[in-house]
Amino acid sequence: LEAREAKILELSRVNISLQEANAFLQSQLAQATGSTGGLTDLDSLTDEFTKRLALTERRLQAVTKERNQLRAQLAAEAHLSPAKPSSAVEPSSENSFQTRCARLEALIEEKETQIQEILKEGERMAQEQLKTNNIVKSLRAKEKTNEQKMQRTSSALTKAQAEIERLKIELATAQDAESKSLGALNQVNRQNQKLEKDLACLNVSRQCTLYHPFLAVCC
Repeated sequence: LEAREAKILELSRVNISLQEANAFLQSQLAQATGSTGGLTDLDSLTDEFTKRLALTERRLQAVTKERNQLRAQLAAEAHLSPAKPSSAVEPSSENSFQTRCARLEALIEEKETQIQEILKEGERMAQEQLKTNNIVKSLRAKEKTNEQKMQRTSSALTKAQAEIERLKIELATAQDAESKSLGALNQVNRQNQKLEKDLACLNVSRQCTLYHPFLAVCC
């Protein structure tokens, strides 16, 4: 019985430890998924980054196309510029040509600036998306690890609880048997004591009969 009780106490301690470990893992899992708003929010953020990057790519293509068209126009203007010496070209025509070229060059420079800004924005978003993807990957790996630990802990907890219940039943059965055995033993002891008392009385009576035949002895 003492061995069974010791085993139950040991398993009870194991059971408490497993419950604490299980609670800790659940807390860690909740923290992993909740510290940055949850994996669902991170997935939504990743999707948003993907859409914004696609939009930025389309903007870059459009602005690059506009810049190339302006370059083509400038090249065409240069090709169609008056071939006469500057002294032979009318001032109004020369001024008009220079104005058109200057306007095209300004537009090209503006498009170049836009392209650089779009590239910087795209690079920034790409870095943010990479950072978010790494966070999602890390959280999912941590979540998977914690789920596996929880499964193992839950399995061990179930086994420990089942073993505790089994030992409790065995202990109760043994205690009941011990109680019955003690009851029977007490009854035997009482009967033995009565027999010993009766035997003592018989011995006294026999001694009295031998040495005092006419003396009545009652036990």
